[in-house]
Amino acid sequence: LGPMVVFGIGGVMVEVLNRVGGRMAPFSLPEAEELIAEFEDARLMHGFRGQQPWHLDQLAQLIKRVGDFAAGSTGWLGSLDINPLVVTDQGFAAVDALCLVQEPPIGTETVPVPERTHA
Repeated sequence: LGPMVVFGIGGVMVEVLNRVGGRMAPFSLPEAEELIAEFEDARLMHGFRGQQPWHLDQLAQLIKRVGDFAAGSTGWLGSLDINPLVVTDQGFAAVDALCLVQEPPIGTETVPVPERTHA
């Protein structure tokens, strides 16, 4: 089928809400916003019990960029799991991630994986 981005309210909320949403990558920013809107009833995103509302515009950008990355990495990316992605006052932070790299199919033209750089 190709790369897909799956989004859900994490932790126990996945079990409470019993739902996740997804889009085939790549997709547009409005499609990322629609994916988030599927969870509009999750009050966590809008501030709950004194917590700040989530930066939903930043979340949509992040989801779109992950989709763009996945779509552009199909030759070598097996899967990418960002969990948890936590909400901070400045936006979002990936606390942990797992990236599984795969050998590209024989005969597939590939783009070399860039070297890791340090800031």
